[in-house]
Amino acid sequence: FAAGTVYTATVTLTPKAGFTLTGVAENFFTVAGGTSTNAANSGLVSIVFAATAEPVTAIGAITGIPMSGQTLTAGEITPVGATVDYRWQVSNDGVNAWLDISGAVTASYEVDPAKSAAGQYVRLVATGNGSYCGEVFSAAEKILGMPTMVSVTAGTFQRDATAANTSFVSAFSMSAHEITRAQFNVIMGTDPSNTSYSNGVSDPVQMANWYHAIAFCNKLSIAEGLTPVYTISGSTDPSVWGAVPTSDNPTWNAATCNWAADGYRLPTEMEWMWAAMGADTGNPGATNTTGYNKAYAGEGMGGAVGDYAWYFDNASSKTHPAGTKQANELGISDMSGNAWEFCWDWYNIYPENSNSDYRGAGTGSDRVMRGGSWAFAADKATVAFRNRSSPNYQGNGFGFRVVRSVIVPVTEIGGITGLPKSGQTLTAGALTPSYAAVTYQWQVSDDGSAGWADIAGVTTNTYVVDLAKTASGKYVRVAAAGKDSYSGTVYSSAKQIWGDYSSATIGTLKYVPAGSFQRDSDEANISIITKGFRMSQHEITRTQFSAIMGSDPSVTETSNGVTDPVQFTNWYCAIAFCNKLSIAEGLTPVYEVNSVDFSTLTYAAIPTTTNTDWDAATCNWSANGYRLPTEMEWMWAAMGADQDSQPGAVSGGVNLTGYAKPFAGSNSSNTVGDYAWSSDNSSFKTHPVGTKLANELGLYDMSGNVFEWCWDFFENYPSNTVYDYHGALTGSSGRVCRGGSGGSNPSYFPSRYSAGMASASNWKGFRVVRP
Repeated sequence: FAAGTVYTATVTLTPKAGFTLTGVAENFFTVAGGTSTNAANSGLVSIVFAATAEPVTAIGAITGIPMSGQTLTAGEITPVGATVDYRWQVSNDGVNAWLDISGAVTASYEVDPAKSAAGQYVRLVATGNGSYCGEVFSAAEKILGMPTMVSVTAGTFQRDATAANTSFVSAFSMSAHEITRAQFNVIMGTDPSNTSYSNGVSDPVQMANWYHAIAFCNKLSIAEGLTPVYTISGSTDPSVWGAVPTSDNPTWNAATCNWAADGYRLPTEMEWMWAAMGADTGNPGATNTTGYNKAYAGEGMGGAVGDYAWYFDNASSKTHPAGTKQANELGISDMSGNAWEFCWDWYNIYPENSNSDYRGAGTGSDRVMRGGSWAFAADKATVAFRNRSSPNYQGNGFGFRVVRSVIVPVTEIGGITGLPKSGQTLTAGALTPSYAAVTYQWQVSDDGSAGWADIAGVTTNTYVVDLAKTASGKYVRVAAAGKDSYSGTVYSSAKQIWGDYSSATIGTLKYVPAGSFQRDSDEANISIITKGFRMSQHEITRTQFSAIMGSDPSVTETSNGVTDPVQFTNWYCAIAFCNKLSIAEGLTPVYEVNSVDFSTLTYAAIPTTTNTDWDAATCNWSANGYRLPTEMEWMWAAMGADQDSQPGAVSGGVNLTGYAKPFAGSNSSNTVGDYAWSSDNSSFKTHPVGTKLANELGLYDMSGNVFEWCWDFFENYPSNTVYDYHGALTGSSGRVCRGGSGGSNPSYFPSRYSAGMASASNWKGFRVVRP
């Protein structure tokens, strides 16, 4: 170019990719004389055009399933090819307070529940870089979770118009929504839904058959570390079951259910119905007698069916996102409408009358479906309407929801009721919780504390006492082991088998059970007898005493004969008789007296005056021989123990009023003369034993005829509760006598008396006990 000369040039430029030229493609340049525009090359003119970055204008929808562990991917950027930086963000409500997710800065994001939990929302921010500018935001996606479970309390409901047809259902939890397409896809790796009848992946899955449903349940259980519920061909792992059948499959039809497993399963029809009606909300603990008649789940909460259900009139021939209609009383949505829901049960006629945790018929051809769907009228969405389908059929409105058993511990079993004697029925006490499903097992032990063994074949809540299995003197208890959705094992208190004992010398000894009683007017003073014992049915007679001791000390003037109680026996005579009778019957003697050999002892050698060695006699309480009763044993037996017929005497297993009975055997309708020989009717003589009525335990003459020696020293009772009380260790007031005599006024029968151990009279006798 020449200096001072003006040149005109047309310059055509091809813009660099991503740039737009400003100005025009035709420009005029003037080169000043004597000056070059390029010092290095005066013939070269540098022409500079200004350029601006192109804006990013849009980003497509996020793809992928917005659930934990799943990968979300950015949608397409507009303009295509634009370079951008990504930032994933999270918000609690999808509108406000968006926060960047740490480290999530690529076009994809693997959903991390620690960073974006179920129920929160995520979106993607794309910011132009290089020659692109601006910032765009994707639509928000809600992070979906696996089913949110709602607790459903245990309870009872009337299932149809017949009042007697009630069903009890144990507690469980149920998914708040029907299983969605997204949830099904994550677990099963596929979505069978017909998208023509769906609004999106948050809708209930459809085209799922019953086989799909149970496979989903086990797969979800395994994914969450729970125990799978269903077993097919010996396995709980659906990966070995093979492909989900689309035609009827006998092997899959034979699936079994472990009701005690903590994994997911289909509801039983009774569980579904109980949840749909709102369980016992509004009247907790009572039988729901009207819920079966509801026109839709949630009826009575306000509004109309269309507020609670997607059905033919409002669904526009499609499913809709789960949970977009109002929930019922329990917070469970879509129990009416949207998609039919498979239940576990084979379809069959309901059984009559009451049932507990009913799980349907044992076999069938169709499975129960409940709740109606988008394709049906409202009259199919009622709480009571039943539908059915073959387990292989896939329908545009067929879906399901899941439940989990609530494993409830069995915490207690009440005491055994019934008389523990041969041929009598014992019944297990009430369970806590009362509705628990358990397996019973009766057990036997020699001592009631250890060595428990199962009684073969006795596995119901009752046991008819069989002495071949549980001999008299042994102990029984019942174990209740939780089953199905109940856990733990509880044991009843032990009950000793009543076994009367027959002695060749003294006849029958009646069994007296263990138990507890209030011994005086102070309700804090409780005596507890921990082990049962046998007591002679009658006072020891003159004949019996003579047979063992070789002598009869009785005074015939005050006796009617040799079957009367022996009299004129002091305490020393009584313990000597016990030991000599034990020796005669091959039992272990109970008493020990210094320098006395009871095997050779004669009646004449028994002291008739106070003797310190005999006063200091000791008792081997573990020996199996005969002995005198303790005062507490005597009182317990006299009042009738826990069989006291006095109205209201026994409460909570404790005899509260027996101590105040005017005579042994008394109740509200009898008289003392029926039971006792007293100063009113004895003519001041003893009478043959057993000629008056026996008390509740079959013991005669516990009031009247003769006073009866006890083991105890006569001292004040201790205060409060005592166990197997044997009396004071020493005493200066003699030993206790109980029961009154034929010479006593009946008003004295309840009283306790003392007598010197060497003293004897025509009104003193005794009876014996043994283990």
